[in-house]
Amino acid sequence: MRLLAALSGALAAASAAPHAPAFDPTRGAATWIVNPALSDEFDGPQLNTSKWLADNPVWQGRQPGLFRPSNVEVSNGELQLWARHENVATPAQQAQGYRNYTTSAVQSVAPAFNGLYEIQWTSGSSLVSSSWWFSKSNQDYPPSVPWTGWRTEIDVFEGNGNASNPMSSTLASHTHIFDSPINSSALPARCACSFGSHPSKGICTRQSLFKTGSLWSKGRHTATLHWNETHLEVFVDGVAAWSAQDHCMRAPLMMDFDRETMPDWFGVPELSGLPDRPFSIEYVRSWTRG
Repeated sequence: MRLLAALSGALAAASAAPHAPAFDPTRGAATWIVNPALSDEFDGPQLNTSKWLADNPVWQGRQPGLFRPSNVEVSNGELQLWARHENVATPAQQAQGYRNYTTSAVQSVAPAFNGLYEIQWTSGSSLVSSSWWFSKSNQDYPPSVPWTGWRTEIDVFEGNGNASNPMSSTLASHTHIFDSPINSSALPARCACSFGSHPSKGICTRQSLFKTGSLWSKGRHTATLHWNETHLEVFVDGVAAWSAQDHCMRAPLMMDFDRETMPDWFGVPELSGLPDRPFSIEYVRSWTRG
């Protein structure tokens, strides 16, 4: 009986133990401490609103797709982000170009900074994007902090799930600098970015394309972001997808998942194909370095 009780206790402790990273880019050189505020197994009956918002509080979505909180669900042990054919935009939203499509967004309550971040996901099955990224309008921070005036973004991946589209088996990773306290002419040299993609908007960008034969809407895939003082690294299913020296992503950012219509990049999604299979996230796990 004692042996049985001890075994039961050990099993219970093991099941409650924090998860180790599926892929550790430091090859065991780092000690990783779970960051519970940015970790979720999505095994509850609904979205944990102490950790996540079912919307993007500063953006309504990329036209014509309007973010709608009802398109965010937790079901079958996963976070699901849906896209639908709906006309629910207000007249003011219609005047801004929102019509026919509703999409979805989730943003963390707590900010992320240097650390290791991992998700297991399956992309949605249409031309509506499935994306994992980090963003914040950093002007919100008080003047005393060193990153005041920076507005930055890290896109771990953007892609879609329509097998006829090249981005269904390609993931795009980006960094964007929208605003900074230094002269914009100094940004390309300091931050290894370019204004080539957005010259009229003043956005300094880096892009990397990771191409495989896999369809991101088929099966489960694991993505990892390693963010430290000098580098950004992205891994997909344990394979290096992007590594870049970085000295400019120095501000805490919120974690985002979303689906967007991207007619200028992916094409216009077929309304008859909506709702498609959702962008589903089985878990998100986060660690800081000990």
